[in-house]
Formats: sequence, structure tokens, C-alpha cells
Amino acid sequence: MKRYISNEEIYRAAEKVYKDTAPRVPSVSDICRAADISRKTFYQRFKNIEDFKISILKYNIGLIITEFKTLRKNTTGFNVLWDLLDVLEEVSQKHPFAKHILTNSFTNNIIKNGALYYNYFRDIENEISNFIKDGIANGSFRAVDAEKISKITVNLLFCINFVLEENNKKEKDVIKEGMKILLHESLKPFAPRLSIE
Repeated sequence: MKRYISNEEIYRAAEKVYKDTAPRVPSVSDICRAADISRKTFYQRFKNIEDFKISILKYNIGLIITEFKTLRKNTTGFNVLWDLLDVLEEVSQKHPFAKHILTNSFTNNIIKNGALYYNYFRDIENEISNFIKDGIANGSFRAVDAEKISKITVNLLFCINFVLEENNKKEKDVIKEGMKILLHESLKPFAPRLSIE
């Protein structure tokens, strides 16, 4: 009897196939062959290839959120946001098929991507927003609209990691530095006023 193959193993198989076939997107047959599953098993788990793509995106966003929660426990202040940049870059490099799916959704179909973005990146926005609110409460950050700042942050992170091409490192670095300055200036606490007596 064959052992159970988890969805995560199927995602990893799809990533491996994509690394070999890029820019061609793996077919269901390619994925099944790499994961050592039947098409029947694939279609018991996923309605179709589009459902599979959404599932792999959810999985990757879950990885990012898990890492962000770990960062919040082990790091403080602005360093959490800077480290999140590295996490996103690492996830997008380790999971090029997921990156391809998201990038194509963005470049080929803005309306579809709007829904995709809202549904799947909203969780990251909420995590960042809660982090900012906690920072406001403990005095690490100034009082700001945490939801707006988190929305801007996620949009910039998305642009840096999923829209700009890999060979555009210089532009990515410029946007990263600009983002750091923007966030730092938006969130840093006001300097205490000196009282003149």
C-alpha cells in the first residue's frame, strides 16, 4: 500500500517541476508524476489546476505569517519589519512556482489579482497592523493609523518581492531602502519636547 502524500509534499513536487520547466507551468500530469500520485488523488484534493494554484499560495502565505509570528516573539521594534523583508525574499526564492502564480495574477489580470490579494494578503496585513498597534501601546511607535500603514507596507513588500524581476536587484534595493525610511519616519516616536523654564 502506498503511503499518504500530504498536500505540502504535492506543493514541493510542483515547485521542483517548475524549477526544471520554468517558465512553462507544470501540468497536472507533471505534478502527479513528480509527487507520485494519481490524477484521481490530485482531483480529490483540488477541484482543478486553478484551485491548486490558490492552495499553494495560501500555503506560502501561511509560511510567511508563521515566520512573522516567530519574529515578533524573538525580535523587537523596527527590526521585526526589516526581518520580514528577508523572510518574504527567502520564501519567494524557495517557492518560485508560488511566486510565478502570484506575479502572473498581478501582471495578467489586475481584477482577479485584486480579489486574490485581498483574500490572501489580508492576513499578513492584519498581523502587521496588530504588531504596529502593540508597538503604539508600548511606546515603541507613535500613534498612527495601523491599518493604513500595514496596507502600504504589504503593497510595497508585494512589489519588491513579487513584481520586480530578480535581475533588477539595484531597483529592489532602492525600493527596500525607501520603504525602510518611509516606515521609520512614519512610526518612530516623536522626540520629547524640551521644556524651557
